[in-house]
Amino acid sequence: MNTVIHRAALYGHHNRIREMLAAGIPADARNDYESTPLHLAARSGKTRAMRVLIDAGADVNARGSDGNSPLHRAVELGSIDAIRILVAAKADPNARNAHGLTPLHIAARNGKIGVTKAVLAAGADPLATSNGGEAPLDMAKSAVKEILVAAMVAKERDLLAADAGPRGEPASRRRRI
Repeated sequence: MNTVIHRAALYGHHNRIREMLAAGIPADARNDYESTPLHLAARSGKTRAMRVLIDAGADVNARGSDGNSPLHRAVELGSIDAIRILVAAKADPNARNAHGLTPLHIAARNGKIGVTKAVLAAGADPLATSNGGEAPLDMAKSAVKEILVAAMVAKERDLLAADAGPRGEPASRRRRI
């Protein structure tokens, strides 16, 4: 069951949220599903309510009973504005829910190109695997597969470059002195 501040967040009543916060209601109040008002505002794309809650100190990485963060919820909705607000407030783009799914897994599964690009730009790991061993590419709709493959290639290239020696050879091939 949602509290009054949860309902205000869900419907975007940002001025009412300000009043409740001023009256001492915590920004991170939990409902029966362990969701915070920020989860509900993100899930419904109510960006003004999100900003009010974040400015009041709401935890952008709070987890509900299913392990989803507000960023997971914004990605489910497909709100790029909500995603950007959360990322700017330091939401973890690699947060995992109870199934080990990251926001990128959800974006790929939903097949939304703009959302997938936004989550990748936020630093999401295209190589992350779920509890079942699935990478975002495994869950991707065809529309986002090309974007994910390009991100995976770039990540692999970065990993190889970090492992390369001064002459560009992998650590496993360098001579030991």
